[in-house]
Amino acid sequence: VLSASDGIALGVGTANTASNVLDDYEEGTWTPSPSSGSLTAYGTTWYVKVGNLVTCSFYLYDFSGGTGTDQVVINGLPFAFKGGTEAFFNVGPSGGTNSLPSSTIAITARIGQAGNTSLYFGLGKQGAAAAAMLYNQLGSGHYPATFSYQTA
Repeated sequence: VLSASDGIALGVGTANTASNVLDDYEEGTWTPSPSSGSLTAYGTTWYVKVGNLVTCSFYLYDFSGGTGTDQVVINGLPFAFKGGTEAFFNVGPSGGTNSLPSSTIAITARIGQAGNTSLYFGLGKQGAAAAAMLYNQLGSGHYPATFSYQTA
């Protein structure tokens, strides 16, 4: 067991400057909340925060209640992202069926597009511009991801 009430100095040398001290560690769970309708989170949606880097995980399915024209936005990230450091990552799908356009090559999420504690789902397409993912495209699909982002 390692314990240090003032943090742990990292790096080479003896300088104990604020930029070299790890004094912030937290872990817990968070609750994903769609901007429209409802969803089910399988298992635990967890996060670990070390300094200003947050790593989160989710496995979402059973989306219902959103209209076909609503963009898929998931709210409730445990920490606000640091402005100017938006993060992008791929999301499932894993199991179930969806109604994605045939040109879709990836489902991506973007932190910071729809708010400072939200994920915006988008569709990467082959030979076409990326587009927002809509609720009517989710189907009965399962959507897992583990991702990291910077917080202020």
